[in-house]
Amino acid sequence: MDTSYALAKRILALLEPKACPQLAPGTLAAAHTLWSPGGQCTLRMIHYPPTEPYDPSAESNTGARLWRAGPHTDWDALTLLFQRPGEAGLECASNPNAPGGVKGGWVAVDPMEGGIAINIGDMLSRWSDGKLYSNLHRVRMPTPDECKPPKSRYSM
Repeated sequence: MDTSYALAKRILALLEPKACPQLAPGTLAAAHTLWSPGGQCTLRMIHYPPTEPYDPSAESNTGARLWRAGPHTDWDALTLLFQRPGEAGLECASNPNAPGGVKGGWVAVDPMEGGIAINIGDMLSRWSDGKLYSNLHRVRMPTPDECKPPKSRYSM
């Protein structure tokens, strides 16, 4: 936990000069405290239970689609996402509010051994006065091959 906290503070310090040039150096990192009564750092363990293979031909006529986690942005400043190899499903897209954003849909963010996916959250977007955009992401249903055998997906 302490190592992840130090990494998050380092990332905030690297982003701060361009994202929030009006702030004194170290302000973003100092705004995040760990192990204190007013601390806003959160640890979340998410368990996606095993499921049967997703069959896109079974979608309803309304075009409704099933997701493990529907498209959303995170409310916080920064998310460090640890995923286990072999448990794919995370996908990212440009924030629809970002001018000149990358077009072309969703991109897989497959887990890598020792890798950490980093999301900019709504709070950091706000603090940067719109210089940074929170990224849109979702977790898709597993493919038929990923369900052999059906297994859980975990992220932290």
